[in-house]
Amino acid sequence: MILAALGDVAGNFAALEAALVDIEDAGILTVVQTGNVVGEVGGDAALRSLRERGVVLVQGLHDRQVARARRPSRRTLLLRKLGEETFETLQRLHDSLPRDTVEFLARLPHMHTMTVDGFGIVVCHGSISRVTDRIDATTPLERLRRQREMAPADVIVCGGSPAPFSRLVDGTLFVGPGPLCGAVGDDDACYTVIDLDSEPRRAFTRSVPIPAIGR
Repeated sequence: MILAALGDVAGNFAALEAALVDIEDAGILTVVQTGNVVGEVGGDAALRSLRERGVVLVQGLHDRQVARARRPSRRTLLLRKLGEETFETLQRLHDSLPRDTVEFLARLPHMHTMTVDGFGIVVCHGSISRVTDRIDATTPLERLRRQREMAPADVIVCGGSPAPFSRLVDGTLFVGPGPLCGAVGDDDACYTVIDLDSEPRRAFTRSVPIPAIGR
């Protein structure tokens, strides 16, 4: 069983398309994305491309903030947490997206559990417990064990880590694909290939060039 995991897209449609084409060429059929599809600008085209390809999606923290940016009940909380400038940016992005896109983002779960070819797979943004948490290469072992107890699975794919990582804990492979593209202008898109058939289970990052015409 081999699957591909995509991290934060941040509205970068060109990078996403480069990664998706590479995944298709490799014949990988199961693809998951760990949230934060929208960025400071755009994201609708990227989201539609992911949905058309049947990619398993969860709601990222930024996705949730954008979807809630115009809710009166959330205004005070978001302002206090993010500050006025960031809050206004969220509102502008919210207003730039089609209504059905905003509604879809609002409905996305922060965690998705599935079974493919007999393997249990959990996809989440942040951690099993909260979208605002972060799991990465430095997360204490005991915390990973608690996460595993909350959602037993062969692999737990976590979004929101600043860089790719993988850690095998008591038979469960924790994977963070990291951001799809480190910064605007990067020449490569990165995603993670997860091999559950290998012994031990493993994950590795694959980088693919973004066509110059799309940058």
